[in-house]
Amino acid sequence: MNCDVCIHTNDKKYTHTPKIAESKFSTVNIGRHKLKTNTNALNDLVWDSDETVYWQLDSQYEFLTHYEQIEMIKAAFLETSLLTPLKIRQKRRQSGDAHIKINWLGSKDEKFFKDRPSTLAFAYGPQAGIGGDITMNSDYLWLLRKEKLTMSEAFEKGYIDESKYDKAHPDNKIKFYDPLHTMKHEGGGHACGMRHLNNSALQNTAVMYPFYNGKRVFSDEDKEYLFTLYGKSNVANRITSFIKHRMGIF
Repeated sequence: MNCDVCIHTNDKKYTHTPKIAESKFSTVNIGRHKLKTNTNALNDLVWDSDETVYWQLDSQYEFLTHYEQIEMIKAAFLETSLLTPLKIRQKRRQSGDAHIKINWLGSKDEKFFKDRPSTLAFAYGPQAGIGGDITMNSDYLWLLRKEKLTMSEAFEKGYIDESKYDKAHPDNKIKFYDPLHTMKHEGGGHACGMRHLNNSALQNTAVMYPFYNGKRVFSDEDKEYLFTLYGKSNVANRITSFIKHRMGIF
């Protein structure tokens, strides 16, 4: 099954199994950007690796600083950009139109989240117009931290309001999600043409598994699939330790 938009979810009942076939390539011009056909990709399209792909952050999330969001997005695209010939860069003033636009929206502004509240985020595969665009669900709590979060700390920092604060149990833990994992799933994955890897054996290892698992580094299966879309860069076999270090600094 092909789809032009794929979601990341905390709904364990969600399933989608892509079929990986021998890749077939041809270059097409769609809108202002060049793409290539590839039968393994979302929409059967990938970005042309001869053209730099640019991203921009159009709206922000209240509990992450602007700097944190920019650095997190850079990290989310880093492995895809280093493992393959595809060049992914932040849009600067002189760098032309952005291919990938990133927004944080809640159910009040995005009907998709209202209709499917278990959806953490969604992204479109490469295509004209909305192709590559990513929308993160701001109704959820997203934090770049490894420590557990207590209810009292969440209330003190303004993550929850008084209506959700259980004063009788201030040490209860509050659920939050890792935005780097989900941004990598949506950005380094779907926005670059990757579908889900729905094999249940990969649920604790693959970034592209459809259910949230918090993984920040592509598994071997993620990488093998990515290579069917773009091929390998000259340094693909030498950067694993660097990627693991980079993902761990947040």
